[in-house]
Amino acid sequence: MLETLIPKVQGKRVMVVLGPQAGRVGHLLSWDREQSQAVVQLRRENRVVELHYDAVCEYIGPTDSDED
Repeated sequence: MLETLIPKVQGKRVMVVLGPQAGRVGHLLSWDREQSQAVVQLRRENRVVELHYDAVCEYIGPTDSDED
């Protein structure tokens, strides 16, 4: 089991853990607590995605570890 943790500060690194972008690393741009949604800018694709809290978690791994 994995418990996801959303950073409390914008700009922190996160990893997508569910869905088509799983394994991708990005930066947390914003979040909506009422809707349990996080807005993340993915590094590799340089695009912004909106994800459910369960699909993303704080990432503290190496900075170059955003491989597929």
